[in-house]
Amino acid sequence: MLVMESDVRRIWAAVRFVDAPSQRTVEAPLQVSARGVRWVRNLSGLHVLAELDETLLAAADRPPGLAAQLAAYEAAFELAPAVPALAVSGRVSDPSGRYLPRLFTVNLPRAQLPPGRSAERFMPVEVMLDPAPAAPLLGSWAALHVGITHAGRPAAHAVLRLHRVAGGQLLGRAMSDARGQALLVAAGITQVTVGQGELVVEREVEADLTVSFDPAADPLLPLDPDALALRAGVVRRILRRNVASGRVETLAVALP
Repeated sequence: MLVMESDVRRIWAAVRFVDAPSQRTVEAPLQVSARGVRWVRNLSGLHVLAELDETLLAAADRPPGLAAQLAAYEAAFELAPAVPALAVSGRVSDPSGRYLPRLFTVNLPRAQLPPGRSAERFMPVEVMLDPAPAAPLLGSWAALHVGITHAGRPAAHAVLRLHRVAGGQLLGRAMSDARGQALLVAAGITQVTVGQGELVVEREVEADLTVSFDPAADPLLPLDPDALALRAGVVRRILRRNVASGRVETLAVALP
């Protein structure tokens, strides 16, 4: 057998962009970028991090020898270190405007194979995309159109999380646009559920809506909503709501 060409290298990671309401892979074309990274979109709709540029690895804030360490890992298929050596920050946006732009982070190299589980490096990193306020809705979804202000001004890039009071299950999520408008969809609420106590069935779900906002963030630049939702020291407000399948409500939230 004659080998004409051979190119063996490690693929660093893959990112799966997910529609937050439906939990399905976003198949529409997206604009994905990260400094010093070459992305390739495969036929499964995954954005594959195929190559790291030397300028990224040799940046001033990188530890000495990082470029050589990761180059050896890529070429020789060495075991991944226990602690990721590099955090790659990326940005994704939707040219059609159906999803809001956001930042995301991929830690490299991906984790080793843990006992009894699939290795992280064989699983794509999932990045949720929040719908724009004008995104279409299905008739069975519970939805909240939320207008958010802070100090009398629109609160851009405020992050919303809706959790069921009983058990804390995440029911829906959203992020506001530059006008402070957000669309939160809770797609998994059934029309009738088993009741608690004296109620035989329940048609509503009691939930807490948490709104988080960073007044210091630049309203013209996207941010990582998942990081903001967990960050301490930001403006935060929690409201109790009753949501139901097929119910669409409008809500105004004034942050302190």
